[in-house]
Amino acid sequence: MSKAEEMRRLRKGFGFTLADVAGRIGVSIATLHNMETGKRPLNPALYSRVLVALGELGEERERNGKELMDGLGFGKQRETAGMEAIS
Repeated sequence: MSKAEEMRRLRKGFGFTLADVAGRIGVSIATLHNMETGKRPLNPALYSRVLVALGELGEERERNGKELMDGLGFGKQRETAGMEAIS
């Protein structure tokens, strides 16, 4: 699997759109699409920026999900459930 194919597989696997990643790294959707499909040479620096962006987007998603769960009152239940398992 080429790096371009791997980049696309990772992006789709994490559930991010071309727009999500392109906007994060400051390129057009067309540029990112063309790199993923091999229509444009894969720039190593841009490839690295995509990987970093995927990590950042994933961390944001996780953080936002935790904040949502805590806001709904589930954070305390998770802590209590973990303590019960230890007892």
